[in-house]
Amino acid sequence: MKVQLLYILTTSFIYLSKCQNIIIPTNYTLSFFNSIDMDQMTCKTDNDCPQYAKCEKYTTDDKVTHSVCRFGNFLCPEKPEEFCHYVDTNIWNLDNESINKEYPKETKPILKTCPRNKVNALFKCRTNKCSKNEDCFSNMCYKESCIVNKDKLYNNIYRCSGNGKNYYMRCGKQRGMKCDGNSECYSENCKDGYCGKQGLKKWVKIIIFLGIICLLFLPSIYEYFTERKEKDSEDDEDCKKLKDNNN
Repeated sequence: MKVQLLYILTTSFIYLSKCQNIIIPTNYTLSFFNSIDMDQMTCKTDNDCPQYAKCEKYTTDDKVTHSVCRFGNFLCPEKPEEFCHYVDTNIWNLDNESINKEYPKETKPILKTCPRNKVNALFKCRTNKCSKNEDCFSNMCYKESCIVNKDKLYNNIYRCSGNGKNYYMRCGKQRGMKCDGNSECYSENCKDGYCGKQGLKKWVKIIIFLGIICLLFLPSIYEYFTERKEKDSEDDEDCKKLKDNNN
């Protein structure tokens, strides 16, 4: 009986977990996040913080640590009066733009957004299959993919997050949005006129570069030490012969 009860509870928990909303409407706007004042967000416990924020430590550039309300991840329409949506990152991986494996791939709305021309260009960008505009966060379904909604005057989607170590709160254009430079994108990677996925950090690139250099020179280094070892062996052999002759 206890085993059956445990099974029912476990199954119910998994079912309810998978029925969570991938996004939740909020009363926050893009302008709120862009103008938020960290000094007004000090806290002692989570109860001191607004919805979708937790009381956590944050260290400023001058190495001073504060207890402040840190917000989660949000997708925000560009239009000033439209509200942002909180994103449940347990379901949706914002960096990889994919549903986590514990959840069904058909989860709606589809948050990934492609530029129209990328969908046309041999399907360089695809999203999970949509059948109507309402399936998409962008509210535009085209060739079974969700695309940037050009019918809207303010059609850009922004990602706002307070989870970063190097900033208190940051907003930038989401992947797939048009851009003129890296600074416009949340990923800090504007490629071919569109915000792309987050690039590697500078120090990671340096390590990879040094690793490639080492690999290129490794055969030469190996050959050098092999020849050196053979030469040393020959020299030792010559010295031994000379010593034997002298004796």
